[in-house]
Amino acid sequence: MQKVTVGKSGVVLSPIGQLDAAYGLELESQIISIIRTYQTPPVVLSFEKVRGIDSAGLMALVSVVRLARRYGFSLTFCSVSPELRMVLELSQLDRLVKITHKAPAALRSLPVAA
Repeated sequence: MQKVTVGKSGVVLSPIGQLDAAYGLELESQIISIIRTYQTPPVVLSFEKVRGIDSAGLMALVSVVRLARRYGFSLTFCSVSPELRMVLELSQLDRLVKITHKAPAALRSLPVAA
C-alpha cells in the first residue's frame, strides 16, 4: 500500500509497510502509470512509513532506478531509515539515486491523488 502525491513540480510515492514482492509489483505498475500520465516528472520515494525490506523489495527499487534511467526522470529517495540506508549502500543503489533527509519543499505540501 502506498500514498501518491501529485503536483506540478513532481510526484511523491510514500510506501507503507514492508517492501516485498507484492509491493514491488505495485510500485513498478505505479511508476509506469505515472510516466504515461505525467511524462517524466521528478519522482520522490519517501520511505518514512516503511518497516523493512526483503530481497524482492530491493529488486523492485533496482527496477525503479532502471525505469528512471530509461525514461529520463529524476528519482530521489527520502526519509530513509538507517537500516534501509545500509541496504542501499551494500547494493550500491546509493550511488545511482539522490538520497535526501526529507522530500523537497515544493513536493511536501502537494494534494493527494486518487
